[in-house]
Amino acid sequence: MVHRIDKSIKAFISGIREKSTFIFPFLFLPLLLINHISSAQKLATTQDGDIVILFDDGSWKFAPTDQIDNSRYHGCRYEIDQRKSDSTQKMSVLKKETFISHRYEKMKNTSNYNDYVHCDLAIGEVGENKIVYLDYILQTKYGLYNHGIIQEGKKLLIKLKNNSTVTLTLDRTDKGEVNEQDNETIYHTFAYITPKIEKELKKSEVNEVLMPWSMGNEIYDVTYPRIFIDQLFCFD
Repeated sequence: MVHRIDKSIKAFISGIREKSTFIFPFLFLPLLLINHISSAQKLATTQDGDIVILFDDGSWKFAPTDQIDNSRYHGCRYEIDQRKSDSTQKMSVLKKETFISHRYEKMKNTSNYNDYVHCDLAIGEVGENKIVYLDYILQTKYGLYNHGIIQEGKKLLIKLKNNSTVTLTLDRTDKGEVNEQDNETIYHTFAYITPKIEKELKKSEVNEVLMPWSMGNEIYDVTYPRIFIDQLFCFD
């Protein structure tokens, strides 16, 4: 997965460079990669609606009330953390976490695919701008023919559990990169999070997502409903 992290960050930075001239000088400076020491824990919601703490070793426990109220317990783990200096803009990007792991109904009784559509998500902050970037991995080398491309300007719709809907405008076109060895097609895109959108995303967990592929929209359930709440809290 390391190669995906590197490529997604390059794509993210490339897209920011195209859209934001105010950070242009900063992009030529080396990025400082920091491995933050933190408890690898995150909050999750069970099908019964209980909030639990997940650990890297696969164990879990019910979350105490005070920890449910404080999303920071999930641990703010950064892939990039470059503090602001006299010559650079501040840039921080959290580590990616699984957002979508989707298998089509006709595949659920087969062992051919674990998740045909997989999406990793991370939130970053450049200067005063918050950005969400997404890596979509389709378990097929024919992603361009089956799903098409991701187009700049298309709307990613996020339905929250409080029945409100948040719209993110995708800011990068990607035709997909085929990985023949792993039989995958990988896409990278990102979207800006305005203060108004951020406020809405912090109010409720995510219920489902409508992804606007050029070959047609698809609706996915999410595996980590609290991902926006937990990650956005890291920048407060």
